[in-house]
Amino acid sequence: MNIAVVCEADPAKCPRPSRLISHLKKTHNVTAIGRSATSIDGVKVLSYSPPKKRTLIQECVLYWNVLWRRYEKLVYIPTRQIITEHLMSDDFDIIFCHDIKLLPIVIKFKKRAKVVFDAREFYPGQMEDNLRWCILTKPFFEYLCKAYIPQVDYSYTVSCGIANLYRSYLDSNFDVLESTSHYFDLVPSVCSNKKIKLIHHGAAHRNREIHKMIEMMDFLDERFDLELMLVLGQADYMLELVKMCNARGNVSIVEPVANNEIVPVLNRYDVGVYLLSPTGRNTQYALPNKFFEFMQSRLAIAIGPSPDMKGIVEKYLMGVVSDDFSPRSLANMINKLTDEKIMKFKQNSDKAAKVFNCKRHNNKIDAIIEAVTK
Repeated sequence: MNIAVVCEADPAKCPRPSRLISHLKKTHNVTAIGRSATSIDGVKVLSYSPPKKRTLIQECVLYWNVLWRRYEKLVYIPTRQIITEHLMSDDFDIIFCHDIKLLPIVIKFKKRAKVVFDAREFYPGQMEDNLRWCILTKPFFEYLCKAYIPQVDYSYTVSCGIANLYRSYLDSNFDVLESTSHYFDLVPSVCSNKKIKLIHHGAAHRNREIHKMIEMMDFLDERFDLELMLVLGQADYMLELVKMCNARGNVSIVEPVANNEIVPVLNRYDVGVYLLSPTGRNTQYALPNKFFEFMQSRLAIAIGPSPDMKGIVEKYLMGVVSDDFSPRSLANMINKLTDEKIMKFKQNSDKAAKVFNCKRHNNKIDAIIEAVTK
């Protein structure tokens, strides 16, 4: 089949589109359309430019368009016009769309193609703790969800919690396709007699609350060290994190690695840590890439009581879950760990890694393709 994958990012580097393309290209003719897109072996890649920073006048026009609900003006910005040309230049059987802002374009210019929408988050609540977002973007995203998601042929999202939000919001079917990692044939590493190595990896964004994991280290005993493998998100927040780490002897920041190296590198550690408060509906029901990368790395997992992550950790007995989202609460659970318990959790992660991997993801994708084209 002739399949297009469209996203508002570089499809070679954005995890969900990248994994999808990696599978599809084995048996289909694939075109990837993305912002500042880079080459992918065996795939036709078409790119469009990122938008330029708005001037003061353009910012005023933005508010005016939102006030008068002229949402088409927000969709068809100049840099996205080329997407219509890319879609019209070919005749696709299926288009996978990975961003709500692109869905109106895909629906309008799909021709005979079936449309599959990956709602990687609950868009009406994307940044609901941000006042500017609530004023400008929330009404826009609510409109897009209600107007265009019912027009697609198949929709899925990242977790059961977010799927339930969409089902209630739109009264429509939503499937779940977790952000599982590629399968790695690894074995759990043996715990060191000297130090238990904790790891967290990801972008330095304030809403990820990485500072809470640093604060957590104030309550852990001397057996534990935490390393943060961070990519630059918000520069001011990164500086704050550096200062916090420098003030402690048991936390350090290490250089990030390429996406395909994350799992093998994390395999050297003992416990993957993620403490994410439910500041909004997306954080409440988060089931992120890093969770499954912890699993593929055969780590014990230590998390806050986020329901979708908690359900998997407790079902497969892979680690510990704190009573609440405070740094002290998670530290209390981690302090109870012994080398023997950690190794048992690692062995259970090894079992779960054979279930939650891209094979599961790919089987679901194949079933979706069959469902929309029969």
